[in-house]
Amino acid sequence: MFLQTALNFKPRFNSSSAWHLHKAFACELICRLKPQFFVELGVHHGDSYFAFCQSVKENNLPTICYGVDHWQGDEHSGLYSKEVFENVRSYNHINYSHFSYLIKDNFDNACKQFSDKSIDLCHIDGGHALETVEQDWLNWKPKIKSDGIIFFHVLLEKK
Repeated sequence: MFLQTALNFKPRFNSSSAWHLHKAFACELICRLKPQFFVELGVHHGDSYFAFCQSVKENNLPTICYGVDHWQGDEHSGLYSKEVFENVRSYNHINYSHFSYLIKDNFDNACKQFSDKSIDLCHIDGGHALETVEQDWLNWKPKIKSDGIIFFHVLLEKK
């Protein structure tokens, strides 16, 4: 089942995304876990987020997805224009609006919108510095169900 599901997966593609090679992983993770609530912190152009959403759609799952970002950029992604958010919002509305919701806010504020132990699967992919990821972990860990999964995209810099 893994190879057939992942190999047939055709999500939105952006060749500049570091997530290009991980989209089959996103598909399979959603398909196998069947989370009730999925949250991604750091949506940017939406490549990873939309891979998860596409798996929800293709597998006809009752998962509710939330993409959280302030859509301003940072030192790793660079600053970007309001068109980035408008493109993500439009694509989300056309393809996933019945189960996917975008929260345009910083992670600290958005965290307050979720109940403790309510999230099954959380992808932390915002600021990539270890200190930033650690702060996101501390803020969002209480929101994850006891059998939930939280995973990260972090840059480990040599000192």
